[in-house]
Amino acid sequence: MHRIKKWHIQLKWSLCVALVLGLFLVGGIRTEAEEQTTPSVNGMDARWVDVLQKLVNENSSTDNPAGVEKNRELLIQEFDKLGFKPTLTEGTQGRKVVSFQKEGAKPELALLGHLDTVFPKDSSFNQLTVDGDRLSGPGVIDMKGGIVMMLNIVDELNRTHPELAEKIRVIINDDEETGSVGTNAVLKDLTKDLKYGLVFEPGLPDGSLVTAHMGVRWLQLDVHGKASHAGLEPQNGIDACTEAAYKTTKLARITNYKKGPFVNPGVIQGGTKPNVVCENATIKMDIRFFGEKDLQRGMKRIQKITKHSTIYNQSLKQGTQSELKQLAELPPMTESSTADLFKLAQEAGGELGQSVTGTPVGYGSDANHLAPSGLKLLVGLGPYGGGMHTDHEYMEAANYEKRLKLNLALLKKALNK
Repeated sequence: MHRIKKWHIQLKWSLCVALVLGLFLVGGIRTEAEEQTTPSVNGMDARWVDVLQKLVNENSSTDNPAGVEKNRELLIQEFDKLGFKPTLTEGTQGRKVVSFQKEGAKPELALLGHLDTVFPKDSSFNQLTVDGDRLSGPGVIDMKGGIVMMLNIVDELNRTHPELAEKIRVIINDDEETGSVGTNAVLKDLTKDLKYGLVFEPGLPDGSLVTAHMGVRWLQLDVHGKASHAGLEPQNGIDACTEAAYKTTKLARITNYKKGPFVNPGVIQGGTKPNVVCENATIKMDIRFFGEKDLQRGMKRIQKITKHSTIYNQSLKQGTQSELKQLAELPPMTESSTADLFKLAQEAGGELGQSVTGTPVGYGSDANHLAPSGLKLLVGLGPYGGGMHTDHEYMEAANYEKRLKLNLALLKKALNK
């Protein structure tokens, strides 16, 4: 009898353990399945939502090479499914450009984009979320949504106009967010024999295309003074930090929003300790300009500010010394670079019942590097929304299909000319 009871107790415990383990495993499987579920989005095929989700959920900050590489591997797989074969070209500073085209193709037009984003690897804004027609996530419009649209375009052309797919080269770099310093020479080489370049940066929040970019120049102004003890002999010091403060206010006053340039002394550093008169200070500034005329007008004033010292030690008969150096530059993309394609986009939009507008902007893109070559360009052809470069960046899915149709119509007009 005791043996039977013992056996019943053991059986009950075994059944309980099995039940708990079973629930745990089922729960685990469900959780994994839920994580892999592709959200339903009106106006977007589930296939492309799935690719977008994978791209967005894998951080690809410019300084996260592992994440960038995973994104690149995914694109190689997806473009290969469409018959577009990859070519990987090394830039400088460890950067890379991947390009895709059909075997035996004779490209005339480039679809241009970038894999990198501004969001750091440890950002808490790290997943694609869907709320109705709004898709939020790091890089969802800048510009992983644009890259997905490139895939979608190629897929559509393969099915409806395969002869036009033969005329396309897709070009994607991995350092656009830091000025494409390591890849701009490769971009120029890959587009040198082409007629057109469509840049899939996001459209503006109202859907406008980008018809011009201001030029960008980054400068560093170094100010040198003389250190001394702030309590024992302050009269023997020459304060570089105070001089930098004077220079900063003067630099900011150069900005002219109507005629240019825009001057932003955005980084100011200096000094070592509170009880030491500041010996060295640095101002890093961003200059935005419409063209050579306003750039030179601004540079003349910046050089004058650099040479003049407001701080002057009468007993030492000495002021501060300063020098100016250039850190980086992007040439402007003027409306003459986009006129032809923008006209075609307006014609295509009119036939679709879409009103196509264009706006010059102050920020730059890889189009800045390509404009001097004479390549006909248009920017802002990707899907759009708002909050670019912030932790509430989002895409309005309701506009995706509309933008896709415009791009396909524009491509047909450009490639059939």
